[in-house]
Amino acid sequence: NRAKDAIWSLVERKDIDTIAIDGGEQFYEDLLYAYYGKSFQISTKRTAYGPINEEFKTVIKSCGTKHLIIAFESKDEYRRTGKKDPETGEPQSVATGRQVPKGFNDIGYYVGALVELSRDPDGTFEASFRMCQEKASLFGESGVNVLQNDMITFPWLASLMREDTTPDDWE
Repeated sequence: NRAKDAIWSLVERKDIDTIAIDGGEQFYEDLLYAYYGKSFQISTKRTAYGPINEEFKTVIKSCGTKHLIIAFESKDEYRRTGKKDPETGEPQSVATGRQVPKGFNDIGYYVGALVELSRDPDGTFEASFRMCQEKASLFGESGVNVLQNDMITFPWLASLMREDTTPDDWE
């Protein structure tokens, strides 16, 4: 897979501190195509995603010496109701009103922070921490809309995660 090769070549370079993958959900789908081929015949059972999930985790872990930024599109989060559809017998789900990353569902378990970027109706861009391993106090209400517009940069995000630093330390 050329995308993996490109990432690993960046990991080897001493002059690069940060690697960004724009389109994490596309990278995940590329791994699916590489593994299953163009027919994309994947079983509905979750086990069909096991090898792809492992490969995605391997890529994340291989970037451990770098700052890794992966941008994902989002989708509605659903929770099972515990009921089954009377016609199909399939479990019923209901939207929670929250957004989750598309693609690799367990991304939050393998990264230092999960940050959601959004735009409110008046056009203001906002960054909210959904999870932060480095600073748990950024989880929940204290992590909502912590940065806006031009302040949404890696140096600002990193300085919020590490109290003993400023954005200038991350330039």
